[in-house]
Amino acid sequence: MSKVISFSISDRYLDKLRSLYPSLTDNLAAKQFLTDRLDSSLGNSLDASLDDKLDDRVKTLIESWVDGLLDERLDATVGKSLTSLSERLTRLEARLDTNLDGSLDDMEPLLKLQRESSIATSPIPTEEPSPLPPSPSLPPDELGEGVSVTTPDSPPSPLDQPAIGTLTPEVPPSPPSPVKEAIEHSEKKIMEPVGGSDSLDTLPVPLITDKTIDQNAIETVPGETDSSIETVTDAIEITNREKAAILGIDDSNLSKWVRNGEIPKKYDNKCRFNENKTKIILI
Repeated sequence: MSKVISFSISDRYLDKLRSLYPSLTDNLAAKQFLTDRLDSSLGNSLDASLDDKLDDRVKTLIESWVDGLLDERLDATVGKSLTSLSERLTRLEARLDTNLDGSLDDMEPLLKLQRESSIATSPIPTEEPSPLPPSPSLPPDELGEGVSVTTPDSPPSPLDQPAIGTLTPEVPPSPPSPVKEAIEHSEKKIMEPVGGSDSLDTLPVPLITDKTIDQNAIETVPGETDSSIETVTDAIEITNREKAAILGIDDSNLSKWVRNGEIPKKYDNKCRFNENKTKIILI
């Protein structure tokens, strides 16, 4: 019987047995332990003729019995361990809560004392010393002329007043405009009585504006010839291309007109020759 059992139990069950029973140092001892338990449990129910081979039913029965035994032992061991661990955690939490509350209660008066001591020992703000050395005080006799010594009872000295006052620049009046002078002169001349100083009749006053003055200034001076006008026009000479663009023709036509010495009648009211008939001048 023991021979059959020793060769039919797998190592998985033997390892479990050894973990539960540390006294079983090797697999052989575990097999012997299991054999003894089976012999005491089964008794003579196994046939001696099954020494060489166990029936599958018997093998299943043995494995089920071993699993049940191991599960019971594991449940008992693990359950006890979990219960013990839970109790320890509960005690630890209670101890931590108690210690933390006590520590906070102890720290509150300490913090209050620290605040009071910091307020009591805070330095009083004082004026910072000047980095410059103090100026020596001299008697009034040694101060010299032009230096006034002011005391609380003495009136303010004129030397204490600012030496430079505010100066208002004098702007000379601008000379009258020559145009305005001419207008005023003409108005005075027109406003004089026609029949002498005793006459009350006056001439109507014409309105003289800047526009009429500008027009009179632009009028052509008598005796001015066309040559002077041509000189001014030549000073502002434009190219043949620009002239042709104004006339709406090609610039080669201008050169052709100069060579022929004749301007078509269509354009004789828009341009003409100069005195030497070497250029076309716009009118």
